[in-house]
Amino acid sequence: MGMDYERAYKDSFDQCFKYKDIYLKEATEEETESLLKDLGGSFISEEEYEDIILPFWAKYNKKPNKNWFDLYCSRDRIIDPKIVPIDLYLNEIVPYLNNLQLRFAIADKCNYDVIMAGIKQPKTICKCTASFYFDANNNMITRTEAIKLCLNYNGKFIIKPSVNTNNSKNVYAIDPANMNEKDIDNLFEQLGAYFIVQHKIEQHPELAKLSPDGVNTIRVNSILTDGGVYIPSVCARVAGPNQQIIEQGSGGWSGEIDKDSTLYEKILINNINFYKDQDGADCVMLEMKWQELPKNLRKEAGYKIPAIDKICEIVKDVHKRLPHFRWIGWDFTVDTSGEPVFIEYNFVPGYRVGQLALGRPMFGDLTEEIIDDCYIYKRLERNKLGRLL
Repeated sequence: MGMDYERAYKDSFDQCFKYKDIYLKEATEEETESLLKDLGGSFISEEEYEDIILPFWAKYNKKPNKNWFDLYCSRDRIIDPKIVPIDLYLNEIVPYLNNLQLRFAIADKCNYDVIMAGIKQPKTICKCTASFYFDANNNMITRTEAIKLCLNYNGKFIIKPSVNTNNSKNVYAIDPANMNEKDIDNLFEQLGAYFIVQHKIEQHPELAKLSPDGVNTIRVNSILTDGGVYIPSVCARVAGPNQQIIEQGSGGWSGEIDKDSTLYEKILINNINFYKDQDGADCVMLEMKWQELPKNLRKEAGYKIPAIDKICEIVKDVHKRLPHFRWIGWDFTVDTSGEPVFIEYNFVPGYRVGQLALGRPMFGDLTEEIIDDCYIYKRLERNKLGRLL
């Protein structure tokens, strides 16, 4: 009997994912221990862990690390067993909700003008997908023509990778008046085969109060359900001082936006430092702490984030265009005219902004329902035909 190559390939594929899951679990546990030191250490006693947290997860045959709950208890000292542990979120729950094997082409920012047609976006100058160059109207052009479009552009622009853009790495704000053809060509070379060049957005004056130096964004997390689109959380993501863009790798903060468009009194200071290990591999070191919201941005001062209702309505409409992905994080800003501007969507929304900055479960009121479905009812198993392997 000949070898069953399909079966052998699937077994090899499953083994790779098993090792990936082990690596992610170990890496996130190590990261969480480090973050807990920054945030003040342990916040939950062993008795509370055993009496409150473990019974909730026992029905799923899970015993999550206590550190996850210490971390998310750090904001308001509220113990909630429904907090989603990071390793389960990344390894099991997100892959259950989202068909991640379909994400790469859909997540390419060069395709946003098609997928998000009709939604206001930053003006595109040129873009590169799989080493093919295009102008703003999706006409194919040469690399030289793309460089000239950048040099001849009247105003500052943003150039960034169009795929794999975690932590805003390799995102640059450029003034073409200070560049020459070789400078642009070097940037193209650095960014490789996937990047996009767009007009730098002028943000709304109220958003500028959060940080005048960068374009601040609003993160909306949404879940596509049989009954429509549910939004469990909305957060502000704010650039640090002297940043041309919101680049969490250089500092900044995140804060919960309440239903009345005001900010919660505590904000999470983010600092993500990039470095290379002894083998030359790219690494990330996280630093976080809680801080009181500045007085001029508080509810009692009358401050509100603009256009939140408009942004949420857009999300409720456009999430239906992406049914393979039930859980999406959307980033918007607001321009000087008060109109929402779509920046990007994320098919693995960050657990720090989506849960830690809020101090409550990732999926809001639907959290237990989603965990039940993932581990007990498994309704989405019927969608296996849509999975490539």
